[in-house]
Amino acid sequence: IARGGNNGISDTQTTYSGSDNIDNVAWYWGNSGGKTHEVKTNKVVGIDSANALDIYDMSGNVSEWCWDWYESIYSSTADTGHASGSYRVMRGGSWYYEYYMCAVSYRSKSEPDNRGECGFRVVRNVQ
Repeated sequence: IARGGNNGISDTQTTYSGSDNIDNVAWYWGNSGGKTHEVKTNKVVGIDSANALDIYDMSGNVSEWCWDWYESIYSSTADTGHASGSYRVMRGGSWYYEYYMCAVSYRSKSEPDNRGECGFRVVRNVQ
């Protein structure tokens, strides 16, 4: 979804979700003012580019919790994550992260009880 394609296949090859210029698509350490911002639903001044699926804020603002348990050896072709572990996978970077940590390809980890700069995106199929 962050890459802008269907089933994990990218429609575009951008560094961040929607652009190669982080200032067009993400709130991060360099422009956030040290806080989260409202999720974008249309074009606004400053952060104004959606990805190919017309979704905003898939890079930066808050890190996205993933269901997968973190393992240092990662397979991008795996359908599911590990069955157990100590850390959950985090994606997308946040207002607190440096620019490079907001890249679509960046993957980090956090304890499951972390209440820091993370969130989640509610997803529902169309049926």
